[in-house]
Amino acid sequence: MYLVCGEALFDFFSEDDAGGLASKVNFKAIAGGSPFNVAVGLRRLGVDSALLAGLSTDYLGRRLLQVLQGEGVRQDFLLDFAAPTTLAMVAVGANGSPQYSFRGEGCADRQLQPEHLPTLGPEVRGLHIGSFSLVVQPIADTLLALVHRESGKRLISLDPNVRLNPEPDIERWRKRIATLVELADLIKVSDEDLHL
Repeated sequence: MYLVCGEALFDFFSEDDAGGLASKVNFKAIAGGSPFNVAVGLRRLGVDSALLAGLSTDYLGRRLLQVLQGEGVRQDFLLDFAAPTTLAMVAVGANGSPQYSFRGEGCADRQLQPEHLPTLGPEVRGLHIGSFSLVVQPIADTLLALVHRESGKRLISLDPNVRLNPEPDIERWRKRIATLVELADLIKVSDEDLHL
């Protein structure tokens, strides 16, 4: 089994057709977050996966849980929190690339603390970490502790997936990623991440 660690949220994509009214914005909400998508993608490829994440007990958090259940992602490592679900507001920029604005301070997916870290059995063959969970607190230090604990015991993959909106301090990203690169066995990195 592959244990994917990090955020679970809803992406709210703005749609062009709002009837021409500046006072109205239409959105299409889709379950996501890079780690959430990796866990679902692994299951679609036939790989046993689980998600280590905080999920809200609110309506959107329960919808995220339904998606995971429907996709067959194991829920053994999910924790419920009475905190809101993170929202990522997504608009397409003039150059066609997505522009993100995150609403996540104090949200459920950031609430993992070191005491929430599970003991992992031999069925967990690999860990995957990435995206803004690497740098927002308290989950960032919790995931770092997990990677330190499990390094050398199982495969660790890293996808920085840098998003400056939740954490605009690029030096914080660089420092954390430099630490994790030393502990990771496999690194997936985009051209954009390399540029940063």
